[in-house]
Amino acid sequence: MILKKTKAGKKYCYEYFDSFSLEKALENKTFSSIRATNKEDRLTFSFKTDPKFASLRLLVILSPIFISIFDSGKTDLEFFVKTLEESNFKYGLYEKFFQDFSFDTYLTYYQNHQANEDIIVDKNLNVDFTVNMMDDVYILALNAMIESLILDKRICDKLLTYFSKMRNDIVINGRRSILANSIQAFYLSKYVVIWALDLYKIIENNHPKLYPYILPIYELTNNLKTPSMVK
Repeated sequence: MILKKTKAGKKYCYEYFDSFSLEKALENKTFSSIRATNKEDRLTFSFKTDPKFASLRLLVILSPIFISIFDSGKTDLEFFVKTLEESNFKYGLYEKFFQDFSFDTYLTYYQNHQANEDIIVDKNLNVDFTVNMMDDVYILALNAMIESLILDKRICDKLLTYFSKMRNDIVINGRRSILANSIQAFYLSKYVVIWALDLYKIIENNHPKLYPYILPIYELTNNLKTPSMVK
Protein backbone atom coordinates (compact mmCIF):
# COMPACT_ATOMS: atom_id res chain seq x y z
CA MET A 1 0.00 0.00 0.00
CA ILE A 2 0.96 3.64 -0.34
CA LEU A 3 -0.06 6.60 1.79
CA LYS A 4 0.27 10.01 0.15
CA LYS A 5 0.22 12.67 2.86
CA THR A 6 -0.11 16.22 1.56
CA LYS A 7 0.61 18.82 4.22
CA ALA A 8 1.77 22.45 4.11
CA GLY A 9 2.58 22.37 0.40
CA LYS A 10 4.51 19.11 0.42
CA LYS A 11 3.46 15.59 -0.54
CA TYR A 12 5.05 12.75 1.45
CA CYS A 13 4.71 9.19 0.12
CA TYR A 14 4.93 6.23 2.46
CA GLU A 15 5.19 2.71 1.06
CA TYR A 16 4.26 -0.01 3.54
CA PHE A 17 3.01 -3.57 3.91
CA ASP A 18 0.46 -3.23 6.71
CA SER A 19 -0.72 -1.03 9.56
CA PHE A 20 2.22 -2.02 11.75
CA SER A 21 4.79 -0.94 9.18
CA LEU A 22 2.83 2.24 8.46
CA GLU A 23 2.88 3.09 12.17
CA LYS A 24 6.68 2.80 12.22
CA ALA A 25 7.03 4.82 9.02
CA LEU A 26 4.89 7.65 10.39
CA GLU A 27 6.71 7.63 13.74
CA ASN A 28 10.15 7.70 12.11
CA LYS A 29 9.10 9.88 9.16
CA THR A 30 10.60 7.32 6.81
CA PHE A 31 8.76 8.40 3.67
CA SER A 32 9.90 7.10 0.29
CA SER A 33 9.62 10.44 -1.50
CA ILE A 34 8.72 14.09 -0.99
CA ARG A 35 7.82 16.81 -3.45
CA ALA A 36 6.25 20.24 -3.52
CA THR A 37 2.56 20.53 -4.41
CA ASN A 38 -0.10 23.22 -4.61
CA LYS A 39 -2.80 20.86 -3.35
CA GLU A 40 -4.42 21.58 0.01
CA ASP A 41 -3.84 19.22 2.92
CA ARG A 42 -5.22 15.73 2.26
CA LEU A 43 -4.55 12.01 2.57
CA THR A 44 -4.66 9.45 -0.23
CA PHE A 45 -4.63 5.73 0.51
CA SER A 46 -3.57 3.65 -2.50
CA PHE A 47 -3.89 -0.08 -3.08
CA LYS A 48 -4.34 -2.46 -5.98
CA THR A 49 -7.80 -3.85 -6.61
CA ASP A 50 -8.45 -7.33 -7.99
CA PRO A 51 -9.42 -7.87 -11.67
CA LYS A 52 -13.07 -8.35 -10.67
CA PHE A 53 -13.03 -5.02 -8.79
CA ALA A 54 -14.29 -6.57 -5.54
CA SER A 55 -12.13 -4.44 -3.24
CA LEU A 56 -12.87 -1.32 -5.30
CA ARG A 57 -16.62 -1.90 -5.04
CA LEU A 58 -16.48 -2.51 -1.29
CA LEU A 59 -14.53 0.72 -0.84
CA VAL A 60 -17.21 2.54 -2.84
CA ILE A 61 -19.93 1.00 -0.65
CA LEU A 62 -18.18 1.89 2.59
CA SER A 63 -17.01 5.32 1.46
CA PRO A 64 -19.93 7.33 2.95
CA ILE A 65 -19.22 5.65 6.31
CA PHE A 66 -15.47 6.29 6.13
CA ILE A 67 -15.88 9.90 5.00
CA SER A 68 -18.32 10.78 7.77
CA ILE A 69 -16.73 9.02 10.75
CA PHE A 70 -13.23 10.34 9.96
CA ASP A 71 -14.38 13.92 9.29
CA SER A 72 -11.85 16.38 10.72
CA GLY A 73 -13.13 19.66 9.28
CA LYS A 74 -13.87 22.89 11.10
CA THR A 75 -17.36 22.54 9.68
CA ASP A 76 -19.22 19.30 8.92
CA LEU A 77 -17.48 17.41 6.10
CA GLU A 78 -15.51 20.52 5.14
CA PHE A 79 -12.99 18.72 2.91
CA PHE A 80 -15.65 16.55 1.27
CA VAL A 81 -17.79 19.59 0.48
CA LYS A 82 -14.81 21.34 -1.14
CA THR A 83 -13.95 18.30 -3.26
CA LEU A 84 -17.50 18.24 -4.61
CA GLU A 85 -16.91 21.69 -6.09
CA GLU A 86 -14.15 20.24 -8.31
CA SER A 87 -15.73 16.84 -8.98
CA ASN A 88 -17.17 15.83 -12.33
CA PHE A 89 -20.17 14.40 -10.46
CA LYS A 90 -22.60 15.99 -8.02
CA TYR A 91 -21.74 13.72 -5.09
CA GLY A 92 -18.07 13.27 -5.85
CA LEU A 93 -18.21 9.73 -7.20
CA TYR A 94 -18.23 8.12 -10.63
CA GLU A 95 -21.85 7.11 -11.00
CA LYS A 96 -21.69 3.56 -12.40
CA PHE A 97 -19.48 1.33 -10.27
CA PHE A 98 -22.32 -1.21 -10.00
CA GLN A 99 -25.01 -1.58 -12.68
CA ASP A 100 -23.61 -1.03 -16.18
CA PHE A 101 -19.99 -0.67 -15.01
CA SER A 102 -17.57 -0.92 -17.92
CA PHE A 103 -13.89 -0.45 -17.13
CA ASP A 104 -13.15 0.55 -20.72
CA THR A 105 -15.87 3.20 -20.62
CA TYR A 106 -14.56 4.40 -17.25
CA LEU A 107 -10.99 4.75 -18.58
CA THR A 108 -12.21 6.49 -21.72
CA TYR A 109 -14.15 8.98 -19.61
CA TYR A 110 -11.04 9.95 -17.65
CA GLN A 111 -9.01 10.37 -20.81
CA ASN A 112 -11.14 13.47 -21.36
CA HIS A 113 -11.81 14.59 -17.78
CA GLN A 114 -9.60 15.50 -14.84
CA ALA A 115 -9.76 12.81 -12.14
CA ASN A 116 -11.10 14.91 -9.25
CA GLU A 117 -13.19 12.27 -7.48
CA ASP A 118 -12.25 10.89 -4.06
CA ILE A 119 -12.17 7.32 -5.42
CA ILE A 120 -10.21 6.73 -8.62
CA VAL A 121 -8.90 3.55 -10.26
CA ASP A 122 -6.29 3.65 -13.02
CA LYS A 123 -5.63 1.31 -15.94
CA ASN A 124 -3.24 -0.76 -13.77
CA LEU A 125 -5.98 -1.35 -11.16
CA ASN A 126 -4.41 1.02 -8.64
CA VAL A 127 -7.09 2.58 -6.45
CA ASP A 128 -6.73 6.01 -4.81
CA PHE A 129 -9.03 6.98 -1.94
CA THR A 130 -8.63 10.62 -0.90
CA VAL A 131 -9.91 12.01 2.40
CA ASN A 132 -9.29 14.92 4.73
CA MET A 133 -6.11 15.32 6.73
CA MET A 134 -6.27 13.81 10.24
CA ASP A 135 -3.97 12.99 13.12
CA ASP A 136 -1.77 9.91 12.78
CA VAL A 137 -3.81 7.93 15.29
CA TYR A 138 -6.83 8.21 13.00
CA ILE A 139 -4.76 7.61 9.86
CA LEU A 140 -3.80 4.28 11.39
CA ALA A 141 -7.42 3.55 12.31
CA LEU A 142 -8.64 4.17 8.76
CA ASN A 143 -5.76 2.15 7.32
CA ALA A 144 -6.60 -0.73 9.67
CA MET A 145 -10.20 -0.64 8.44
CA ILE A 146 -9.10 -0.73 4.80
CA GLU A 147 -6.62 -3.52 5.53
CA SER A 148 -8.95 -5.73 7.55
CA LEU A 149 -12.23 -5.20 5.68
CA ILE A 150 -11.37 -4.37 2.08
CA LEU A 151 -8.01 -6.05 1.51
CA ASP A 152 -8.86 -9.23 3.40
CA LYS A 153 -10.37 -11.23 0.55
CA ARG A 154 -12.44 -13.46 2.82
CA ILE A 155 -14.02 -10.54 4.68
CA CYS A 156 -14.41 -8.53 1.49
CA ASP A 157 -16.27 -11.38 -0.23
CA LYS A 158 -18.54 -11.88 2.78
CA LEU A 159 -19.42 -8.20 2.91
CA LEU A 160 -20.05 -8.04 -0.83
CA THR A 161 -22.38 -11.02 -0.50
CA TYR A 162 -24.22 -9.08 2.19
CA PHE A 163 -24.33 -6.04 -0.10
CA SER A 164 -25.17 -8.09 -3.19
CA LYS A 165 -28.16 -5.90 -4.08
CA MET A 166 -26.16 -2.70 -4.01
CA ARG A 167 -27.10 -0.19 -6.70
CA ASN A 168 -25.43 2.94 -8.01
CA ASP A 169 -28.20 5.16 -6.64
CA ILE A 170 -27.93 3.70 -3.12
CA VAL A 171 -24.30 4.82 -2.76
CA ILE A 172 -25.13 8.22 -4.24
CA ASN A 173 -28.01 8.58 -1.77
CA GLY A 174 -25.65 7.62 1.05
CA ARG A 175 -23.35 10.47 0.10
CA ARG A 176 -26.32 12.82 -0.14
CA SER A 177 -27.37 11.70 3.33
CA ILE A 178 -24.00 12.34 4.98
CA LEU A 179 -23.91 15.82 3.44
CA ALA A 180 -27.18 16.58 5.18
CA ASN A 181 -26.60 14.74 8.48
CA SER A 182 -22.86 13.88 8.70
CA ILE A 183 -22.15 11.09 11.21
CA GLN A 184 -25.85 10.79 12.12
CA ALA A 185 -26.89 10.10 8.51
CA PHE A 186 -29.03 7.13 7.49
CA TYR A 187 -27.50 4.85 4.84
CA LEU A 188 -28.87 1.61 3.45
CA SER A 189 -30.87 0.12 6.32
CA LYS A 190 -29.00 1.65 9.29
CA TYR A 191 -27.54 4.85 10.62
CA VAL A 192 -23.90 5.49 9.69
CA VAL A 193 -22.96 5.23 13.37
CA ILE A 194 -24.47 1.75 13.62
CA TRP A 195 -22.70 0.63 10.44
CA ALA A 196 -19.39 1.88 11.84
CA LEU A 197 -19.86 0.06 15.15
CA ASP A 198 -20.74 -3.14 13.28
CA LEU A 199 -17.59 -2.81 11.18
CA TYR A 200 -15.47 -2.31 14.29
CA LYS A 201 -16.92 -5.53 15.73
CA ILE A 202 -16.04 -7.44 12.54
CA ILE A 203 -12.45 -6.24 12.91
CA GLU A 204 -12.33 -7.13 16.59
CA ASN A 205 -13.52 -10.66 15.83
CA ASN A 206 -11.41 -11.31 12.74
CA HIS A 207 -8.31 -9.15 13.16
CA PRO A 208 -7.73 -8.80 16.91
CA LYS A 209 -4.12 -7.66 16.36
CA LEU A 210 -5.37 -4.72 14.32
CA TYR A 211 -8.22 -3.86 16.67
CA PRO A 212 -6.10 -1.63 18.97
CA TYR A 213 -5.74 0.76 16.03
CA ILE A 214 -9.54 0.97 15.88
CA LEU A 215 -10.06 1.95 19.53
CA PRO A 216 -9.48 5.73 19.11
CA ILE A 217 -12.11 6.04 16.38
CA TYR A 218 -14.42 3.59 18.16
CA GLU A 219 -14.44 5.81 21.25
CA LEU A 220 -15.42 8.82 19.15
CA THR A 221 -18.08 7.06 17.10
CA ASN A 222 -19.61 5.48 20.17
CA ASN A 223 -20.13 8.99 21.52
CA LEU A 224 -21.42 10.43 18.22
CA LYS A 225 -18.18 12.34 17.68
CA THR A 226 -15.66 12.64 14.87
CA PRO A 227 -11.99 13.75 14.90
CA SER A 228 -13.23 17.29 14.17
CA MET A 229 -14.86 17.41 17.61
CA VAL A 230 -11.71 16.71 19.64
CA LYS A 231 -9.43 19.44 18.33
